[in-house]
Amino acid sequence: MTKVTEAFNELLTQIDPSESEAIYKLKTIHFKKPCIMIGVDSLTKERRLYIDITQENWPKDKIKTFPKWRGLTIKEEFHQKIGPLKEKKMLVLYQEPDQSIEIFDNVMQSIYDNIIHNLEEDLFSTLYTVLDQWKNFFMRKRDGKLTIEEQMGLYGELYFFRAWLNKFPDAPPTIIDFWKGPLMNRIDYVAAKTGVEIKTICPKIREDIRISSERQLELTPIIKDLYLYILRVEISDTEGESLFDILTDIINILSTRAPSTIVSLENLLLELRIIKEDYTENKFSVLEDIAYKVDDDFPKLTPNMLPQGVSYVSYSVDLSHCEEFKADSQDVYYLNNGS
Repeated sequence: MTKVTEAFNELLTQIDPSESEAIYKLKTIHFKKPCIMIGVDSLTKERRLYIDITQENWPKDKIKTFPKWRGLTIKEEFHQKIGPLKEKKMLVLYQEPDQSIEIFDNVMQSIYDNIIHNLEEDLFSTLYTVLDQWKNFFMRKRDGKLTIEEQMGLYGELYFFRAWLNKFPDAPPTIIDFWKGPLMNRIDYVAAKTGVEIKTICPKIREDIRISSERQLELTPIIKDLYLYILRVEISDTEGESLFDILTDIINILSTRAPSTIVSLENLLLELRIIKEDYTENKFSVLEDIAYKVDDDFPKLTPNMLPQGVSYVSYSVDLSHCEEFKADSQDVYYLNNGS
């Protein structure tokens, strides 16, 4: 899979510092339909992505409907000759002056990945979906990063994701389909009427676990078996594994097993407003993992226990009173029998 940033950097190394006139450097990064190129202006270092849309026959104003934001320009251009191609209509995505290179490269990588892994899909729909995801990302992006507790929670979900991949090395990575946390599901992982809710706690912060609502631990016809998977972690700024580290490791594992799954993972992270490069500082070390089987007798609140008119109740569970509900922590990985 082409790394867009590396491809842009390769073009930059070809620029002669003594050049006084603008020369546009081009590189083809996808030769099959649609042909995709990148380009760099030798003077301004401004970047562009070119997508061949000659055969698309889009209505004249269709490109104007693409989601846009400050920092990105999208145009349709006709080129008599561009790189090895002649008489081509290209969709061009421009990095606007003084805008973040890192953000532009991340968006272009996302576009490239989604196109090449969805070649049978309608190109306009693929592009629109990716651009819309990124526009929503920028509209909803918080002023600051995830809080330490939010980072800790995400780390726990990713820890389970990676452990599943390692436990079933020959199975298709269906764990990506089981992961419901980014979609705001009440349970983090769900498959075959079995759910696993991940709770990550740091003894320095709290010993109990927080349950978000009276429905979170409810057993239903959709989720008949439910486990709580508890990770006790230590937080440090020097030792352990950051969100960036664990995401990089997961992507490396997926790259050898099912590269197309990386696109699905990155799209889920986009839903969470996560760019992994933003999370390199806080590091986590897992001290212990514990599992509990949640049945009707497990200490919890469910809707039928509450007085009429009472809802949206969050509460804490003291795990010291849950010894009889402990389960083998490895059993929780057999969602859908590991397949």
